[in-house]
Amino acid sequence: MADGTESKNDESKGQAAADGGNASHKTAVTAALIGAGGTIVAAAIGVATVLLGPQSGGGGVTSPSAQSPSASGSPISSVAPSAIPKDQTAQYQGTRMLTGSGLDLDHTPPDPSWEDLLYEKRPGRGIMVGPALVSASWSTPKAPSRAQCEEALKTGLPAGHVFGHAAPGTAFCMWTNVDNVAFVRIAQQAGEEGVPVDIIVWGKQPA
Repeated sequence: MADGTESKNDESKGQAAADGGNASHKTAVTAALIGAGGTIVAAAIGVATVLLGPQSGGGGVTSPSAQSPSASGSPISSVAPSAIPKDQTAQYQGTRMLTGSGLDLDHTPPDPSWEDLLYEKRPGRGIMVGPALVSASWSTPKAPSRAQCEEALKTGLPAGHVFGHAAPGTAFCMWTNVDNVAFVRIAQQAGEEGVPVDIIVWGKQPA
Protein backbone atom coordinates (compact mmCIF):
# COMPACT_ATOMS: atom_id res chain seq x y z
CA MET A 1 0.00 0.00 0.00
CA ALA A 2 2.84 2.36 0.78
CA ASP A 3 4.23 1.92 -2.71
CA GLY A 4 0.85 2.75 -4.29
CA THR A 5 0.47 5.85 -2.19
CA GLU A 6 3.95 7.08 -3.02
CA SER A 7 3.31 6.52 -6.69
CA LYS A 8 0.14 8.59 -6.56
CA ASN A 9 1.97 11.33 -4.65
CA ASP A 10 4.71 11.39 -7.27
CA GLU A 11 2.12 11.69 -10.06
CA SER A 12 0.42 14.56 -8.21
CA LYS A 13 3.71 16.37 -7.80
CA GLY A 14 4.54 15.90 -11.49
CA GLN A 15 1.15 17.25 -12.55
CA ALA A 16 1.55 20.26 -10.27
CA ALA A 17 4.99 20.96 -11.71
CA ALA A 18 3.60 20.73 -15.24
CA ASP A 19 0.73 23.06 -14.35
CA GLY A 20 3.16 25.50 -12.81
CA GLY A 21 5.32 25.42 -15.93
CA ASN A 22 2.30 26.04 -18.16
CA ALA A 23 1.22 28.94 -15.97
CA SER A 24 4.67 30.51 -16.15
CA HIS A 25 4.71 30.10 -19.92
CA LYS A 26 1.27 31.76 -20.25
CA THR A 27 2.38 34.63 -18.04
CA ALA A 28 5.49 35.19 -20.16
CA VAL A 29 3.46 35.12 -23.38
CA THR A 30 0.92 37.57 -21.96
CA ALA A 31 3.67 39.96 -20.86
CA ALA A 32 5.27 39.79 -24.30
CA LEU A 33 1.95 40.59 -25.99
CA ILE A 34 1.35 43.54 -23.66
CA GLY A 35 4.84 44.88 -24.36
CA ALA A 36 4.37 44.54 -28.12
CA GLY A 37 1.01 46.29 -27.88
CA GLY A 38 2.54 49.20 -25.99
CA THR A 39 5.28 49.53 -28.62
CA ILE A 40 2.71 49.63 -31.42
CA VAL A 41 0.64 52.32 -29.62
CA ALA A 42 3.72 54.44 -29.00
CA ALA A 43 4.75 54.13 -32.64
CA ALA A 44 1.27 55.14 -33.77
CA ILE A 45 1.36 58.25 -31.55
CA GLY A 46 4.76 59.17 -32.97
CA VAL A 47 3.53 58.90 -36.56
CA ALA A 48 0.45 61.00 -35.75
CA THR A 49 2.65 63.70 -34.22
CA VAL A 50 4.85 63.83 -37.32
CA LEU A 51 1.86 64.00 -39.69
CA LEU A 52 -0.24 66.47 -37.73
CA GLY A 53 2.54 68.60 -36.27
CA PRO A 54 2.71 70.05 -32.76
CA GLN A 55 -0.64 70.94 -31.21
CA SER A 56 -1.54 74.31 -29.75
CA GLY A 57 -2.36 74.85 -26.10
CA GLY A 58 -6.07 74.47 -26.86
CA GLY A 59 -5.53 70.97 -28.22
CA GLY A 60 -6.03 71.90 -31.88
CA VAL A 61 -3.50 71.73 -34.70
CA THR A 62 -1.98 75.11 -35.46
CA SER A 63 -3.60 76.53 -38.57
CA PRO A 64 -1.31 78.09 -41.21
CA SER A 65 -3.65 81.09 -41.33
CA ALA A 66 -3.06 81.70 -37.62
CA GLN A 67 0.69 81.97 -38.04
CA SER A 68 2.45 85.32 -38.28
CA PRO A 69 2.63 86.72 -41.84
CA SER A 70 5.98 86.43 -43.50
CA ALA A 71 8.12 89.40 -44.38
CA SER A 72 7.21 88.88 -48.00
CA GLY A 73 3.64 89.93 -47.12
CA SER A 74 4.74 93.44 -46.22
CA PRO A 75 4.15 96.28 -48.78
CA ILE A 76 6.93 96.62 -51.34
CA SER A 77 5.92 100.00 -52.74
CA SER A 78 6.01 101.98 -49.50
CA VAL A 79 8.12 105.14 -49.53
CA ALA A 80 9.04 107.06 -46.38
CA PRO A 81 7.42 110.49 -46.07
CA SER A 82 9.45 113.47 -47.26
CA ALA A 83 11.71 115.05 -44.65
CA ILE A 84 11.70 118.42 -46.44
CA PRO A 85 9.74 121.17 -44.65
CA LYS A 86 6.44 122.01 -46.31
CA ASP A 87 6.59 124.76 -48.92
CA GLN A 88 3.18 126.42 -49.05
CA THR A 89 3.93 127.95 -52.47
CA ALA A 90 4.53 124.57 -54.16
CA GLN A 91 2.19 123.03 -56.71
CA TYR A 92 3.25 119.60 -55.43
CA GLN A 93 5.50 118.36 -52.64
CA GLY A 94 6.04 114.76 -51.63
CA THR A 95 8.05 111.57 -52.13
CA ARG A 96 7.67 109.38 -55.21
CA MET A 97 9.31 106.24 -56.59
CA LEU A 98 11.40 106.96 -59.68
CA THR A 99 11.55 103.83 -61.87
CA GLY A 100 12.30 102.75 -65.41
CA SER A 101 8.89 104.15 -66.36
CA GLY A 102 10.09 107.65 -65.50
CA LEU A 103 8.20 110.53 -63.84
CA ASP A 104 6.06 113.32 -65.25
CA LEU A 105 6.66 116.15 -62.79
CA ASP A 106 4.00 118.36 -64.34
CA HIS A 107 1.26 115.95 -63.33
CA THR A 108 -0.10 116.33 -59.78
CA PRO A 109 0.98 114.09 -58.19
CA PRO A 110 3.85 113.14 -60.53
CA ASP A 111 2.94 109.93 -62.35
CA PRO A 112 5.04 107.23 -64.09
CA SER A 113 5.85 108.58 -67.53
CA TRP A 114 9.14 109.32 -69.28
CA GLU A 115 8.64 113.08 -69.48
CA ASP A 116 11.07 114.72 -67.08
CA LEU A 117 13.00 112.07 -65.13
CA LEU A 118 14.05 108.47 -65.71
CA TYR A 119 15.93 105.81 -63.77
CA GLU A 120 17.83 102.89 -65.31
CA LYS A 121 19.58 100.21 -63.27
CA ARG A 122 22.32 99.41 -65.77
CA PRO A 123 25.85 100.72 -65.15
CA GLY A 124 26.57 104.22 -66.39
CA ARG A 125 22.89 105.25 -66.40
CA GLY A 126 21.02 105.72 -63.10
CA ILE A 127 19.01 108.96 -62.78
CA MET A 128 18.63 110.94 -65.99
CA VAL A 129 16.99 114.28 -66.78
CA GLY A 130 14.88 114.63 -69.94
CA PRO A 131 16.99 115.15 -73.10
CA ALA A 132 15.87 118.76 -73.60
CA LEU A 133 15.73 119.79 -69.95
CA VAL A 134 18.31 121.85 -68.05
CA SER A 135 19.22 120.98 -64.46
CA ALA A 136 21.54 122.33 -61.76
CA SER A 137 23.14 120.56 -58.80
CA TRP A 138 22.09 121.69 -55.32
CA SER A 139 24.62 121.03 -52.55
CA THR A 140 23.07 122.94 -49.62
CA PRO A 141 21.35 120.62 -47.08
CA LYS A 142 18.34 122.92 -46.82
CA ALA A 143 15.86 122.69 -49.71
CA PRO A 144 15.84 125.77 -51.95
CA SER A 145 13.02 128.14 -52.67
CA ARG A 146 11.66 128.60 -56.17
CA ALA A 147 13.75 131.74 -56.61
CA GLN A 148 16.93 129.95 -55.50
CA CYS A 149 16.30 127.11 -57.95
CA GLU A 150 15.70 129.56 -60.80
CA GLU A 151 18.94 131.36 -59.97
CA ALA A 152 20.89 128.08 -59.95
CA LEU A 153 19.39 127.07 -63.30
CA LYS A 154 20.81 130.20 -64.99
CA THR A 155 24.23 128.55 -64.91
CA GLY A 156 23.03 124.97 -64.85
CA LEU A 157 24.23 121.72 -66.36
CA PRO A 158 23.81 120.84 -70.04
CA ALA A 159 20.40 119.51 -71.09
CA GLY A 160 19.79 115.81 -70.51
CA HIS A 161 22.35 115.50 -67.73
CA VAL A 162 22.88 112.00 -66.30
CA PHE A 163 23.29 112.03 -62.50
CA GLY A 164 24.04 108.30 -62.49
CA HIS A 165 23.72 106.07 -59.45
CA ALA A 166 24.05 108.95 -57.00
CA ALA A 167 23.98 108.51 -53.23
CA PRO A 168 21.02 109.46 -51.02
CA GLY A 169 21.06 113.20 -50.34
CA THR A 170 22.14 114.11 -53.87
CA ALA A 171 19.89 116.97 -55.04
CA PHE A 172 19.28 119.17 -58.06
CA CYS A 173 16.91 121.74 -59.54
CA MET A 174 15.46 121.39 -63.02
CA TRP A 175 13.05 122.82 -65.54
CA THR A 176 10.14 120.59 -66.52
CA ASN A 177 8.62 120.06 -69.97
CA VAL A 178 6.09 122.87 -69.44
CA ASP A 179 8.62 125.21 -67.80
CA ASN A 180 7.68 124.53 -64.20
CA VAL A 181 10.55 124.59 -61.70
CA ALA A 182 11.29 121.41 -59.76
CA PHE A 183 13.60 120.36 -56.96
CA VAL A 184 14.57 116.68 -56.67
CA ARG A 185 16.50 114.97 -53.89
CA ILE A 186 17.36 111.26 -53.61
CA ALA A 187 15.63 110.15 -50.42
CA GLN A 188 16.85 106.57 -50.09
CA GLN A 189 19.23 104.08 -51.65
CA ALA A 190 17.99 102.54 -54.89
CA GLY A 191 16.14 99.23 -54.51
CA GLU A 192 14.54 96.62 -56.73
CA GLU A 193 11.68 98.94 -57.69
CA GLY A 194 13.65 102.11 -58.25
CA VAL A 195 14.80 105.19 -56.34
CA PRO A 196 12.63 107.05 -53.79
CA VAL A 197 12.97 110.79 -54.45
CA ASP A 198 11.73 113.88 -52.59
CA ILE A 199 10.12 116.31 -55.03
CA ILE A 200 8.96 119.93 -54.95
CA VAL A 201 7.31 121.39 -58.04
CA TRP A 202 6.48 125.08 -58.41
CA GLY A 203 3.93 125.99 -61.08
CA LYS A 204 4.27 128.88 -63.47
CA GLN A 205 4.05 132.29 -61.89
CA PRO A 206 1.30 134.67 -63.09
CA ALA A 207 2.48 137.04 -65.79
